Amino acid sequence: MGASVSQVRRFLSPVMAHLPPRVRLMLRGALADARGLPRRFTDPQRRRDPWQTLHNDGSNADFHTSGAMVLKELIDIWGMKATDRVLDIGCGNGRIARPAATFLSSGRYTGFDIAAGAIRACRTQHAGDGRFAFHHLDVRNTEYNPGGRLSDAELTFPCEDGQIDFLFAISVFTHLTPEASDRYLAECARSLAPGGRAFITILLLNEPRRAGIADGQSRFALHPWRDAAMVADPASPEQCIAHDESVVRERLTSLGLKVDGLIRGQWCPPTTSEGHMHDVLLLSRS
Repeated sequence: MGASVSQVRRFLSPVMAHLPPRVRLMLRGALADARGLPRRFTDPQRRRDPWQTLHNDGSNADFHTSGAMVLKELIDIWGMKATDRVLDIGCGNGRIARPAATFLSSGRYTGFDIAAGAIRACRTQHAGDGRFAFHHLDVRNTEYNPGGRLSDAELTFPCEDGQIDFLFAISVFTHLTPEASDRYLAECARSLAPGGRAFITILLLNEPRRAGIADGQSRFALHPWRDAAMVADPASPEQCIAHDESVVRERLTSLGLKVDGLIRGQWCPPTTSEGHMHDVLLLSRS
C-alpha cells in the first residue's frame, strides 16, 4: 500500500495545489491515513490515534510513526532532555506529545496551535496528565485558520519570559509570512531560558538554492514574492514559503539567538541531510 499511496500523492500534488486549503489538507490527511491503515488494524495501541483526515499535521507518515520519528530527532540531534520544560509550537493533534508522554520524567510539555479541533484532540488524549498543557491561539492564517480573530502581531506564546528549556517548530515557518516569522522568532527568544535550545524547520534561500529553483531542481515550485521570500502560490502565500537566509540570520542575531547548527534539507540542492526534507535550524539563547 505504501507504494500505491506514494504514487497517488505524486499524481495529486499539482492538482491539490489549486484546491481550497481545507480541501487540500483533508486530502493530504486522507493519504496519510491510508498509509497507516494496516498498522492501525493490527496494532491495538494505534486504534485511538487521531485521523489525519480530520486534522493533517503536514506529515506524509501516519500519526504514530511520524510523532515517534520526530521525537527521536529532537533527542538525538539537539539533546531534548526528559527534564526539560518543552514548548511545541504548532503542536497539531499531538503527534509528538504522544511519544513524549513516555519520555518526559519531571519535564513539562506545553503545546499550542491555531487549529481549535487539534487542541481538543490533544486535551482529550492527555486528560489528567499534569505534565501537559495545550492552548488554542486563534491567530489568522490563510492556510490553517483563515477566520482567526488575532493578527500575527497579537501573537503571544502561552508561557512566561525565560520559562522554556527546549522549544521546537516543525513545519510552521514554512507557512509564515516574513512578518509572522519575525513575530514567532521574537517570541522564541522571549520564551527561552538562558541556555535554552530551539529546533526549527524552515526553507532557507541563498544563491545556490535560488539557482536550483530556477533550474527546476526544487521539490517545491516557488516564485519570487516580497521581502526576498519565495512562495508556491502568490495568491495563497502561506501554503508554502521559503525565507531569505541572510534576513533570517540577521533577525536571529538581533534577538540574541545563536545559530549552533544548520542542516540543509533535501527540498533543493545543495543538501547536507540524508533524511530531512526541510532545512533545520539549531538555535540557543546565551
